[in-house]
Amino acid sequence: MFHHCHSYFLKFVYKDYERTKNDVEIRFLRYREGAVAYGMSQSSFEKLAKEAGAVFKVGKMALVKVDILDAYLERFHV
Repeated sequence: MFHHCHSYFLKFVYKDYERTKNDVEIRFLRYREGAVAYGMSQSSFEKLAKEAGAVFKVGKMALVKVDILDAYLERFHV
């Protein structure tokens, strides 16, 4: 049951991200949301965000600043 709900949640997050990214400036994403938005596993997204120096800790919550991550990814553009 949880797997089904989890899958539905990820589809909702991705659709919500796609719908709102043009209307609202998304500045921060949580790891799970970022993994869906960037099309990679959560562990890969966490690693990439840490390498980019884009992780901000608020209490126990980790937020990834999107513009820092995007600037870091541009370095790998071929």
